Amino acid sequence: MMVSLLKLDFKNCINNFKFKICFLSVWTISIISYFNVCIKYFNANSLNLTSTNELSLIRSPDERQLYFLLLFALPIISAFIYSDSFIYERENNICPYYFVRERKVLYLISKIITNFTVVFFTIFIGLGINEVLTQITIPNIGVLSGSGTPAYQLVINNSKISGQFCNNLYLNHPYFYNYFIIFIISIFCALISVIAFNISLLLRINQLTLLIITFLSVNISTFVLPMKYQFQMYIQCWPGKLTDFYIIILGWISVITITGVLGVWRKSKEYE
Repeated sequence: MMVSLLKLDFKNCINNFKFKICFLSVWTISIISYFNVCIKYFNANSLNLTSTNELSLIRSPDERQLYFLLLFALPIISAFIYSDSFIYERENNICPYYFVRERKVLYLISKIITNFTVVFFTIFIGLGINEVLTQITIPNIGVLSGSGTPAYQLVINNSKISGQFCNNLYLNHPYFYNYFIIFIISIFCALISVIAFNISLLLRINQLTLLIITFLSVNISTFVLPMKYQFQMYIQCWPGKLTDFYIIILGWISVITITGVLGVWRKSKEYE
């Protein structure tokens, strides 16, 4: 039963125009960033190039504004893809049809799994293509950083930075570090989509209100929480401790668990 529900939800989500719009939006930002870098460094020699891993969307100082624009839009993109699926089915009186055939809990869990999975891969693939294209196109022969410091001196300087988030990973495996940050961004967006879906279970709201609540909640958290407990700081590669990041993940999972359990319980009672 669960498998059939998951297949149906994945099909509905991927065939939905909202998914296609969001997927295309992330890809478009990645491609624009890629072409910006290509244009800037066209015919550049090794003396004018930095390391290739520093030229991607998530690392390049030149693409910082575009990256911040993406981060600003991520809460809306995450919630827009499929978080409002229950609202749509409720408003169109589709829920009772499923509840007659399937267990209510399985129906709602299927949507949570679909939200998390689709949003995760939408962001990961969209940002990952920028990394791949940058690495394929631009040779890793650069000896300069953005400040003009030789690469060997950069390693020495970076090794002195205390508390840098996963600094050892960055120094030893810089390319893998970029994909690690993309993985964290994808998890961040997937968690947002699940929380937004849980909100749609707890509150009787429309689709636009859900997007507004999600957007405001994520951005207001940056003013309320201490910087070391803000998810956004880590996806911007700011300094931070891994233990603090674990606390953030635990906190988000706790919020998802509590809102999810309450939401599923509320709807199970409502449609008895």
